[in-house]
Amino acid sequence: MPRALSQHSDASALAEPANGQPADGRVTGVNERVVAKPPFHGADGYRDGVLQSRVSLPCPLFRVQHSNCANPVSTCPPFSLFHPHRCPEPAPWRRVPQNVTARSLESGMYSHRSRMSKKTLDERFIFSRFRPSKTFNEAEEHYTACSFSIDDEHLIVGTFSGEVQWMNIETGLCEATAQCHHSAISDIIPSKDGSMVLTSGMFMQPQSTLWRLGDQQTHYMDFPDDTAVQFNNGPVQNMIVGTSIGKATCSYRNPLPLKVYDVETSCTRRKLQNVDKNGQFYNYSKAMFSPCDEMILYDNTLYDIRAADPVVRSFDRMNQASTNNGGCFHPHGNEIIINTEVWDMRSFRLLHSVPALDQCRLQFNATGNIILAGQYSPLNDPYKTQFASTLRTMSSSDYSHKD
Repeated sequence: MPRALSQHSDASALAEPANGQPADGRVTGVNERVVAKPPFHGADGYRDGVLQSRVSLPCPLFRVQHSNCANPVSTCPPFSLFHPHRCPEPAPWRRVPQNVTARSLESGMYSHRSRMSKKTLDERFIFSRFRPSKTFNEAEEHYTACSFSIDDEHLIVGTFSGEVQWMNIETGLCEATAQCHHSAISDIIPSKDGSMVLTSGMFMQPQSTLWRLGDQQTHYMDFPDDTAVQFNNGPVQNMIVGTSIGKATCSYRNPLPLKVYDVETSCTRRKLQNVDKNGQFYNYSKAMFSPCDEMILYDNTLYDIRAADPVVRSFDRMNQASTNNGGCFHPHGNEIIINTEVWDMRSFRLLHSVPALDQCRLQFNATGNIILAGQYSPLNDPYKTQFASTLRTMSSSDYSHKD
């Protein structure tokens, strides 16, 4: 006969009923013993006198250990109470040296991941060491705008008298000239294929003009009221968006709309009315196409030119209306930069705030990985004679300085 437990015995003692089965009716094995349930209620670990499962007790500890792993994986290795949990580290890759010469000598030995690190370090090295290479002196006219040609052999320079000069970069000599406007040139934008060029004047009409390039520069189309124009970004640049800077700010009751032009037909394809009812505009708001040419950003408003109701979103103004940077699209297509704020185009959430971009006009390199930011005030200083900072280079992925 099994020995019965006394009333004063320990609650954790072992008990075997007379019939060989536990009191709660569970069937046990031949040699299995049953732990007596202590008559304790309300404390952690027990509920109505029932002992929690031994498996669920260490689960919170394992979850905390797994969340602290540097590289957590979805398929976890076995956990242990005797050793701390640690997910396996990713396969190591060849460390990229910081020295540019060593990187060049070992370039053929890197894996794909190491080559990406090498590319980032090479861009950091190149775009942090700008030095003056050539100076173009003003002979008779003041230079007010410039742009590189599509072949990078010429510098297209605009003068105060409205003349456009083609300067050879190697020799520094003027090889061709054309009278484009009756006032100072404010902007020069060549097309990607080099067959067209857009020019804008400051004061007198026509404010902007499209020119065909061939053996000679020939007039093609005028934009009388558009003080700023921009090509679309596709491989075939057959659309132009025009902005009336200054005139749209004169009267918010009847602002001039944005106009999308067809280059082949020289007709207006679409008009987009500004939705700001308070008459607040950034000083230098220039409409531009998205990388996929389906949307247009002007001031703080995003438009979809395919929809009947084109207004998609009006972003919050996080800074004063005196800001000179009206915004631009990120070349990678998922972000919009409006002065110092970086917005997500998919969720319209604020991603970053970059104070270094304040009052800067942005330009990206060919790959879209580097931001070139120049700060100036085009209204107070229309000829850009005073620069607060000549050039700032930043990474377009994390917006860190390349210095």
